[in-house]
Amino acid sequence: MDRRFASGRVVVGCALLAALVGMAGCGGIKRIQTSGTVNVDGQPMTEGVLKFIPDASKGTTYRVSCSGPISNGRWNLVTSGMERRDTGTGAPVGWFKVIYTHPNEGSKAPGASAAPPVADKYRSEETTPISIELTDPPPAEGYKIELTSK
Repeated sequence: MDRRFASGRVVVGCALLAALVGMAGCGGIKRIQTSGTVNVDGQPMTEGVLKFIPDASKGTTYRVSCSGPISNGRWNLVTSGMERRDTGTGAPVGWFKVIYTHPNEGSKAPGASAAPPVADKYRSEETTPISIELTDPPPAEGYKIELTSK
């Protein structure tokens, strides 16, 4: 066998291997459909937004933010990542701190709906008592978030 031919095959083989390895990293963070219910004092939350922030204290170090608008006691998460490929519907698996916000909170605009009564502890990553593990597969009934007004 000609040495030039053999070394050419090695070069082509290495190039193909490099291309395959490169393509494997192009998918971004794997996200799963993530949804559930949210109650305040046992009643379905009417509106607001849940934000899921990676809980580094439990080993989740993604550079993403996940949020889901609340409508009639239900929510679905969407992920925003540092890279476009990490952005989309669903959320990655791992531990997340859950905070609650309301888009009209503090608004004096005419017609703005009032924020439901939710305890302040749920409004900050530092004070929220809720840390939840998102799993693959998720629970069949979805995730249940319970908030209180006090």
